[in-house]
Amino acid sequence: MIFGFTVGATFAETVVVDFTVLQEFKKISSKVLRDGDILGRVGGEEFLIIINGNIDLTLKIEERLRFYINNYNFDEIQKGLKVTISSGISTNENIKSYYEL
Repeated sequence: MIFGFTVGATFAETVVVDFTVLQEFKKISSKVLRDGDILGRVGGEEFLIIINGNIDLTLKIEERLRFYINNYNFDEIQKGLKVTISSGISTNENIKSYYEL
C-alpha cells in the first residue's frame, strides 16, 4: 500500500510549514509506524508511506497518524499552531514486495 499525504500547519490563518514542524511530524510518525513501514519525504510538505499490508491495515495506520497529529500540542513551536494532514491511499494487490514498486 502507498499512503500519500500533505502536512499543513496554520497559525493565525496563515499557512506555515517549517523545518521544526516537519521534525515534530517525524517524531509523531515514528510512534505510529511499524518496523518495515517506510516514510519518505517527496518534497516540500508531501510525504509517502509504504506499508506492507492490506487496505484495512493501511486505513488504521492513517487514522492513528491523523489522531496523533490532531491531538499533538504544537504550542512549543508556536502558540496556537495547528497542524493537519490530508491523505490518500493507493493499492495494487499484485505487488508482493517493495522491490516491485
